[in-house]
Amino acid sequence: MRAALPVIILASVLPLSCAGVGRLAAFPSHPVTLGDEELMGEEFGIAQHGAASFTRIDVPGPGVIFSFTGLTSSGTAVGDDYPVSNIGQVWPSHGDGDFSNFDGCALLFANLDSDGSVEVSLFIHTGFTGASGVPAGDRTNDTFWRSKWVKIAPGLSKLVVLDFNSAIPRSISDNKPPHTQCLDSVATSVNAYDRREVSNIGFQVADFSGKNPDAAILVSAVPEHKNRIAGVTRQQRNDRQGERCAASSFRHLSWTFVIDSSFGLRISSF
Repeated sequence: MRAALPVIILASVLPLSCAGVGRLAAFPSHPVTLGDEELMGEEFGIAQHGAASFTRIDVPGPGVIFSFTGLTSSGTAVGDDYPVSNIGQVWPSHGDGDFSNFDGCALLFANLDSDGSVEVSLFIHTGFTGASGVPAGDRTNDTFWRSKWVKIAPGLSKLVVLDFNSAIPRSISDNKPPHTQCLDSVATSVNAYDRREVSNIGFQVADFSGKNPDAAILVSAVPEHKNRIAGVTRQQRNDRQGERCAASSFRHLSWTFVIDSSFGLRISSF
């Protein structure tokens, strides 16, 4: 259910979960993000897969509202397919897919519904399958990578991140060198070769609970000067690698949004 929102303060929390070996997970130091022009582009107006349909509204200020109808637990994906537009990658480059200057992707998501949660995940595809690919004309070069699914409760917002150093792959088990070697669904690092062959980038939205098939979310770029997220420097992150953490412990990185009656979003503190 979509409620009319007058002035509402949304406090967002990002938990940094424990890695499998009990250490705090690293966070990308320089993630690519997607601005309004990209989110309102032609390709982001078409569902790449999934059952839901959607409309978009470019609100005043930063952010685009995506209003979905018919979401299911399988998720609906939208994105910028090959060739990816110029969003800050090495340009020009082979297939315009050289994202070696980034170590992840990050977007801000606000759930505008009043009574239903929504799940969001970021994704990329790597590996060119045409004549310029290696091996040439081989569809097994393509690999789908995603972040963990993030649940966003009604009226809340979260920062969602795809870390290129710990992404979850699909259709990777048939990869041939020089592409990344790994098992499906096992988080791993996208290798240097594949980071230069990004062929698709976007996000997925799902309704795992079955209670919010018609969800509205506000999607916003992470401001460029905030890319290191709350002043967490590379050295500080490296220092944390030696820290142990219990399964229930996490670090809160928070920011505050104001959504006004026109659904405009602005960051009021970080």
